[in-house]
Amino acid sequence: MSEIFEGIKFPPMFMSGAKIVAVFLVLIFLHIILRVIFAKKRDLQGKSKVYLYPKSIRIWHWTNVVIFLVLLISGFAWWLKIIQERQTFNMIHISFGVLFVFGWTFLVAYNACGNYSNYKVTKSTFKDAYIQIKYYLCGIFKGENSPHTPTKDNKFNALQKISYFFMVYFLVPMLIITGMLCDVPQIRPIMFKAHVYFCVFASVLFIIMHIYMVISSKKLKAMIDGHIRD
Repeated sequence: MSEIFEGIKFPPMFMSGAKIVAVFLVLIFLHIILRVIFAKKRDLQGKSKVYLYPKSIRIWHWTNVVIFLVLLISGFAWWLKIIQERQTFNMIHISFGVLFVFGWTFLVAYNACGNYSNYKVTKSTFKDAYIQIKYYLCGIFKGENSPHTPTKDNKFNALQKISYFFMVYFLVPMLIITGMLCDVPQIRPIMFKAHVYFCVFASVLFIIMHIYMVISSKKLKAMIDGHIRD
């Protein structure tokens, strides 16, 4: 394995992005440690179970996970020249990029058909986000319940709603557009920087936080059987 990474020169901007990701991981680790030390156990008696995620969304979610992982691995493998056969990684990246576009289109269409209320951000969303932040910084250590109760038309708490809206309607389109424009020679350098140093690293930060919040709230099973337990 070490032979694969011999001679790889990591670009300065890559190292800067990696440091930001590392700091992000350290902060999450500190939050975990503080929760282990101070958090009180919640009373789980009488927990309700609500079906919120249909099979189509669950299939889309896990398919998208695989697609994004392949894109991430193939993209960095090509960029960092980990293996000499870069053309193979390039073809894999393009192929899965097309699948990624189809996946994003499906979600946007699905939201347009009645699910958009779960992504709609209003002024009150930001007020609720402040309450949710207080919960994650204080209330969660006291064993308090989340201030948000998921329903069919309001599945996400305020922080989730803001981050998901940003991801679906801004970051992913930027990721797709800058990725496609990387094939235009005249603007390739600036598009590549925007694609990798902003879009990709921002997506990685989002995914890290998304995974932590889902696991910490014990809602991972919701994307397996469709039920939220609260």
